Amino acid sequence: LLSGFSIAFAPDTNEIYLAAGDEFVDPIFGRFSIVYNGLDGYDVFEEMLSISGSTSAEMRFYNYDGTYVEIPLAADSATVSGEASDEPIYWGNEAPTATKANQDELIYLEGETCFGVTSVVDCQGAMFLVIDSDGNVHLSQITNIDTNANEISFDDLTYGGSGDNVPYTDGSVTDFDTGVGTLQLLIDEATKTITFTDIGSEDGTLIRTYNEATFEIINTDVSSQIFEGVYFSEYNDGARETEKYLENLLIIAYYDDITANSIEWSSTSLLALNSSDGFGFFDVSDTIDAYQDFVTYKGTLIEYDRESKSYIYFYHPYYAVYANVTLEST
Repeated sequence: LLSGFSIAFAPDTNEIYLAAGDEFVDPIFGRFSIVYNGLDGYDVFEEMLSISGSTSAEMRFYNYDGTYVEIPLAADSATVSGEASDEPIYWGNEAPTATKANQDELIYLEGETCFGVTSVVDCQGAMFLVIDSDGNVHLSQITNIDTNANEISFDDLTYGGSGDNVPYTDGSVTDFDTGVGTLQLLIDEATKTITFTDIGSEDGTLIRTYNEATFEIINTDVSSQIFEGVYFSEYNDGARETEKYLENLLIIAYYDDITANSIEWSSTSLLALNSSDGFGFFDVSDTIDAYQDFVTYKGTLIEYDRESKSYIYFYHPYYAVYANVTLEST
């Protein structure tokens, strides 16, 4: 006497994708369907790391308060083939060709020093990275240095504010109230230097994005403006086990002086992602395998150009993402 039976069905491909509103009908009897209703909680802001030219790149994201930020990075434009296989890139619009060069094109982090050649005025135009108590980035710039009056002026390139003709004490650490906290700079006319003593961007500082992902600054060597990389971490909203959230993913870039002669985002840590972190990498297209996606357990989509290594996109949600799927009769 037959009391029942079971049927196992496997699709002939694992590349069956449903758009929101689509359904997959029971292929045996056609009595039920699996309906994909879209994603719950997928409200993302894009964190983008991209290459805009062979010697220039950017970090682009939205601050915690929603303000758009763009931080330039650069390779040595004088780099020639044969110097090294992977050469460093720098914070700023143009890399230095010597220790005391291109001061007005570099970005300085906390603890670093701008060296003038003829006078400290050579540091006019230099940018510096300020991070406030909420983790918001303020890319600031020195717009004027008046050594006769001992005054300095700043612009906040991110938010549009400015501080004009602010007095400083030559040769001593001076406090500057910029509206986002007190900064400390040491302006020394005799040594032709400006040291960014306390500006909130030291090694280990967390930059907080709009959906509360973080980029942790790596800056162990304050003797230069070399970009040592950042660590990317997801925001833990408590919806999953702690180990299911991606933490401290190293993001680093180099100038490839062997094949591409261009800045490249390193694939080493990205391609080390595995099933303990999420799902992927998957080809974005059946015909183009250069672009690949990885999805974390929280729901962050990481898109990487594996071939040219010219960009990494992070689509990070504030809340953990769930697929809304229903089983319905047909």
